[in-house]
Amino acid sequence: MGRKVKKELPRLAKVAISLSLSRNKFMSAYLENLNRTAQPEPRAWAALSDCVSYFSQAEQKMRDSLKQMQQLKGTGRYQLDNVLMWITVARTCQEDCTDGFEGEGVSNTPLKVDVFSRVEQVKNGTDIALDLTATLVDKAGPVLP
Repeated sequence: MGRKVKKELPRLAKVAISLSLSRNKFMSAYLENLNRTAQPEPRAWAALSDCVSYFSQAEQKMRDSLKQMQQLKGTGRYQLDNVLMWITVARTCQEDCTDGFEGEGVSNTPLKVDVFSRVEQVKNGTDIALDLTATLVDKAGPVLP
């Protein structure tokens, strides 16, 4: 990794986290709107309701991550560990959103295909934030007692 990239890594991570937060916000709003207006089969409706909850949690964890990154001082290893943990939780919530659409009782409807596609896009953005933050944690070195 070049010297300039290493120097800019914290800024790049903040940008990636900010973009992921924005995507989570848009997805939350989209899911809430769907939850109010769509009339899917009962199992899909339950899955959609769960997605709203999961994305609300993911949005909050990304918000916490961005706030912590903005307060980062020095190598901030403990702060970076928190950020990494929160982004990981957000990513898990995103993944859990689609779990309810799997299995019996939920057909491969346009609603399911749409939600899966949009969730995948959000997950990809979060993966970038996760990778950049993990790289920062690696560069910060071990936590000494």
